[in-house]
Amino acid sequence: MTTDAPTLPPGFPAMSIAEAHRLMTTTPGSLLEVEEREIRGTRIKTWKNAPPTLAEVFAVSAFFSDRTYMVNDEERVTFDAHRRAVARFAARLIADGVKKATASRSSCGTCPNGRSRSGPRRSPARS
Repeated sequence: MTTDAPTLPPGFPAMSIAEAHRLMTTTPGSLLEVEEREIRGTRIKTWKNAPPTLAEVFAVSAFFSDRTYMVNDEERVTFDAHRRAVARFAARLIADGVKKATASRSSCGTCPNGRSRSGPRRSPARS
């Protein structure tokens, strides 16, 4: 019986997933280094070196503008297309009067086009 599967190099994988996770979350300076902080009186684990805001995470994505950001069936969206869509959405929110600290809600299906494969999502009945 022959197989077309590639032969793995000796010693592959070099470490277990658990060991890789431990190294990524405990190595000083790692982007995924974890520390405990007190936030509003509660001790929680946080990423010590993560960007402090979602805006900064979004800004870093500009370095990957031509790479694929999301795949849905045969549709592919690049980081640049996502950035442009977010900018357009943000401009619309601002035009509609949304400001910092404005309570807002956004809803969509499980797919980028707003539709899920199983049809529209329904909220459970409230009593």
